[in-house]
Amino acid sequence: NTATVSPSSSLSFSNDSTLSFSVSDNSAGSFTVRAVNASNSDVNGESGLVTVNAATADHFVRLTAEDLITVGNDRLLQFKLEDVYGNEISNASVTFTRVRGNGTFSNGLSSINVTTDANGIAEALYTASTDISFGSDSIDVVSGSVSSAYVMTLQAGSVSYYTFDPSTDQSITAGGSVNFTITARDQYGNGVINSQTVNINTPGSNTATVSPSSSLSFSNDSTLSFSVSD
Repeated sequence: NTATVSPSSSLSFSNDSTLSFSVSDNSAGSFTVRAVNASNSDVNGESGLVTVNAATADHFVRLTAEDLITVGNDRLLQFKLEDVYGNEISNASVTFTRVRGNGTFSNGLSSINVTTDANGIAEALYTASTDISFGSDSIDVVSGSVSSAYVMTLQAGSVSYYTFDPSTDQSITAGGSVNFTITARDQYGNGVINSQTVNINTPGSNTATVSPSSSLSFSNDSTLSFSVSD
């Protein structure tokens, strides 16, 4: 349906036995060319099969959304390789390379080579960085002279444990106090911003007092401060 006949699809013999024209198409696929006499449809002819192949690779189409990703989680990255007309290019070599972060692909490395499938799609399974200090993971996708980029912003996982500051043993004079700050951390040690409630107790002492309260809530933050006196 996309082929074009030039100079026109309705042509007249010019007191001759031959007639020349050209057919062009920018959509990959196969078709034939049929000539039918305008006065008598029983007079006709048909060409051999014309196959249109995709042109040179021109661009990638990103199929995977650049959503937030939790540290250490997996994501299947998919990119479609097309020519300038939008035709899919199959069996092309594509390289995915992580250029920011410490995440790895399914081969355990920072880059992986794959081949586009019959629909022109290249895909790679990626495991996100475990350290949110990178801010985001960046992936370069390259096939020959064609390139694209993929960026996913990192977010911490769920709260796994708390760390204390100071973390070492403390000595106070009776009636004194110690100031503590706890940090909520995920399984990789990243600070986790949250609003959860934590109960503070003092094993080994029935007289110690937690201030301002022994039941405290994080205020949309990863840290929480309090003091203990005895």
